[in-house]
Amino acid sequence: MIPTGEYTFSSHALHRMSEREFTQDQVLNCIRNGEIFKIQDIPDKDRHILFRQKNPIDFYVVVATSLPFTIVTVCNTQKECQESVRDCIRREKSL
Repeated sequence: MIPTGEYTFSSHALHRMSEREFTQDQVLNCIRNGEIFKIQDIPDKDRHILFRQKNPIDFYVVVATSLPFTIVTVCNTQKECQESVRDCIRREKSL
């Protein structure tokens, strides 16, 4: 879905990956081979796609679809992922 070189990792995503001990390869594998869990449109801004990887570890990746694609965050649970996206939407609306 995301061609090589057409993505960036946000500083937030890199921080969360470090906290949760996920590698860039694991995250990219989730995007390429995981399931699309949810698509979230942010009015007048962007679209976020939430990917889910089930095996061997269950985790979620949030990608903003504006070019270049931005890997926004990596989460361990669905609830954590949804809260992270909601917080992002709130920040965007306050700008």
